[in-house]
Amino acid sequence: MKGNVDNYLVELDCLFEKGLIIGASSDIAFEKIIIGEDNNPLYSPMKFKRTYGTIIAVPQSLSERVYDDAGGVKMTVRETYSDLLEIGDTAHFYWIATQPDMLLLQERFYGELDANGNIRMRYVFMIPADKVICSSNSRGKITMNGDYMLVKPVMQSEDEIKTPSGIWLSEGVQPKPLLGTVIYANNLRSGTKIIYARNSDIEVEILGEKYFAMREPMAMCQVEDDEVIPLGKRILLKEPLTKKYYDSGLEIPECFRKPEKRAVVDFTGQACTKVSKGDEVLLESHPMFFEYKGENYWSAHESSIVAKIGNWYERELEVNRNRFMDDTRNLNITPIA
Repeated sequence: MKGNVDNYLVELDCLFEKGLIIGASSDIAFEKIIIGEDNNPLYSPMKFKRTYGTIIAVPQSLSERVYDDAGGVKMTVRETYSDLLEIGDTAHFYWIATQPDMLLLQERFYGELDANGNIRMRYVFMIPADKVICSSNSRGKITMNGDYMLVKPVMQSEDEIKTPSGIWLSEGVQPKPLLGTVIYANNLRSGTKIIYARNSDIEVEILGEKYFAMREPMAMCQVEDDEVIPLGKRILLKEPLTKKYYDSGLEIPECFRKPEKRAVVDFTGQACTKVSKGDEVLLESHPMFFEYKGENYWSAHESSIVAKIGNWYERELEVNRNRFMDDTRNLNITPIA
């Protein structure tokens, strides 16, 4: 059985975990947790929505539609999701994938009850390929979809949050910010320790285990023997200058200061082809700051480089001619059309 272009058909037997059907509105039945209004899934869908179901149809084909992931990397659906998951396996997806406008079928089985004692329901959703994280089968095998990966956070040690005198500095052991270990991925080796981009770590539960799900381009660097190495087309930059004064001469409050979009390349990933160490570059956006082992780092993706100072080159993406005028008017260079 085939779905339409770029979409899987996935069957669910309920919309929320531990749910009770309380009625229907328009095309979809709403369910409610019976543990108080504060925990109503309609107010907290990320916490309670069912995020897995059985694949009953795979896409007829994958298109050349281009999407831009959070790392600024332009990819086509066909490039990223060329290997289709299998019918009958369980698809694991983001909670937002089962919105009412993606519901194709809602069916009640009167006289039949589910495990919670409610009337058994069947829902069929059309879920885009780029919202499906992975699949699992009856043998517990997990297959990642495209460039998605599952990451376990690296946890603090007791020594890091406890003083020699025995005083705890925080409430128990917490995950280290932006630091994780790859468990499942198609292109990164399992066990690789990575530093990932902010706001890319969405918590999911797969087969009873909790992970952070993210796309592989979100892995900015890998850590080997405490050395930080940029991945793919990522680059590390020397500390950018920070603008401290407005053009009028007034001092910018420290909380509003941002690093300049102009910096010197310090380290490049193996896939970088347009810049090398020592190049001074102009960026489309501010570089991302992170800290590791007390050292400060600034990271960017090669696709965010607008120019090498004094040596403009054509970008893969269309450049807005006026967007960078403020950044370039004092550099004696001219933006390309």
